[in-house]
Amino acid sequence: MDTAILTARAAAFARIKALVLDTLPSPESRRAYGQALDDFFRWCEAAAVDEFSKASVNAYRSSLEGRKLSASTINQRLSAIRRASG
Repeated sequence: MDTAILTARAAAFARIKALVLDTLPSPESRRAYGQALDDFFRWCEAAAVDEFSKASVNAYRSSLEGRKLSASTINQRLSAIRRASG
């Protein structure tokens, strides 16, 4: 993938993350949501996901389940993504 595209994509992810974290009053929530979004964005890069869609979120959820994460961890990560989407 082109370096300029990666840089633009990383910048877009950073803007989305900042917008989400700015809405959270608790430092603990900001930390947890920040980690959740970082994990999602890393997964998007590794899975070559080009668009944010219900299908991509469902695929991410399947990957979390495949990693044997607890239901509460999966729900917290999906909560961060929901906040990012709207």
